[in-house]
Amino acid sequence: MTYDPAIDAQGAHELTAAISKRWARAIDAEFQKLAADQRWREEEKKRQEAERSERWEAEKARLKQRDQERQNFTRNNPNEVAFVLKWARDLRRTWGAFGPQKRLMTELMFLSTLNDYEYSLLLDLCRSTDRQVTLKVAQAAKAEGGTDWPEELVTKEITILTERDDDTAKRRNMRGWSAAHSSSGHWCYGALHNYREEAIKLGRTLVIHYVHQLKTELPEIGGQK
Repeated sequence: MTYDPAIDAQGAHELTAAISKRWARAIDAEFQKLAADQRWREEEKKRQEAERSERWEAEKARLKQRDQERQNFTRNNPNEVAFVLKWARDLRRTWGAFGPQKRLMTELMFLSTLNDYEYSLLLDLCRSTDRQVTLKVAQAAKAEGGTDWPEELVTKEITILTERDDDTAKRRNMRGWSAAHSSSGHWCYGALHNYREEAIKLGRTLVIHYVHQLKTELPEIGGQK
């Protein structure tokens, strides 16, 4: 059989054409896939934006309704709202970090208007704080041990530690009361006027742990351990 280059050229041409078609189909399919992915991403973005917008509108409506409920309830019950807000603020001013759900109580007492639910909740928190104060008095009366330093010195220590405890022991910064003592320490400070004997008894068991922190301001305790 005689070799004919024309036949090989024709075969090569046909093979090249076939390969080109397959590549063209593959490339076209890939472009279609990319286009479909892009459309999906755009649609998904629009869907998410619509959901966010819907949630935001719902939240605005909820907040507006809550504000209206607060205004209505406060307008209809001005004396009750004023009383519970003042009670909460007085309790927090006196007892500081002592008491139940301090963060929630603080959030509510700084409002100027309350709805029915918030009023009832804050009233319950005030009553609960009062009950815990009374229970703490009985507990403190049974406290034993601690330092035998003069009462005036114990009072100074309680005052300094409470004034330094502006973060209510949320951070370990070696300032003020520790997390273990913050609540009781604030109670001692608040009780110095009305329950002084009990405050000093409990305070003695607490301040003994803070000699290192206090000895710069109160050098008279520097030799204590």
